[in-house]
Amino acid sequence: MDAHFVAEWKWFELHFPVIKTLCFGASTFVYNIDAPINMQERLPIATNLQVIELHTFRFTDVNCVNFVIQLLRKCPKLRELEIFIRKHQSHLHGEAD
Repeated sequence: MDAHFVAEWKWFELHFPVIKTLCFGASTFVYNIDAPINMQERLPIATNLQVIELHTFRFTDVNCVNFVIQLLRKCPKLRELEIFIRKHQSHLHGEAD
């Protein structure tokens, strides 16, 4: 696991309970998680988080969907969720997801 990533994750874990608005590229965040799955489950309760914006979200990415589900479970005061979906061209059929 990358030491830089561990430092960022520890910062995120420490500040997560006090964040009110969280905006990030869901696929970028999830793909950077080289850590075990339990790191996602270790998220503390976000007691103040009211708004989440997920950019470049893909419903076809199981890891991304699982992370977002874990995130939502930790946000009891969430009032607004914005998901910006990324269209993806299928290499097999030429259809958009």
